[in-house]
Amino acid sequence: RGARTHLVSVQHLYDHTRAGEMQAEYLVAKGHRRLGYAYPSEAYVRSIAEERLTGTRSACMRLGVPPPSVIRGDRRHPATMQRALERWRSLADPPTGICAHNDEIAVMLSLASSSQGFSLGHRLAIIGMDDIPISRLGISTIALDVKLVTERIVEQVVASLEGRAPQLSAQPVLRV
Repeated sequence: RGARTHLVSVQHLYDHTRAGEMQAEYLVAKGHRRLGYAYPSEAYVRSIAEERLTGTRSACMRLGVPPPSVIRGDRRHPATMQRALERWRSLADPPTGICAHNDEIAVMLSLASSSQGFSLGHRLAIIGMDDIPISRLGISTIALDVKLVTERIVEQVVASLEGRAPQLSAQPVLRV
């Protein structure tokens, strides 16, 4: 305040809970009735991961499917993805659809699955989040409209400088 600076938070320019819901909705619409959730082990993304997991759980409840089986994976240690798949497969009713916290984890799970002799498709589907370039090689993902989010950031900064409330578009920024 003494320096007359403006703090503009951009953490909630899109709804991470909605992203998790969209992942579950997509998989259930494809016929998957038992879901897993690949939760990241890194502490610095925990608040976002919790919001996404909350969305996935909420959608499962609303859609009448069991809550997801949650297993942690560490992107720095690929073997954790192989162990996650093994643990899911060892369940009495294993998931056929996996919601991954992000595309990096989704790609790692996909590679781990194929290294174990399973191909993605009807028996196992994985959906990520972020639409990173490598996901376009065959991973379903929740994409973020970067242009629209950028416009929202600019509007928040300008509104803050002008001392007014930001006027943000209601247009969705997430899509499958």
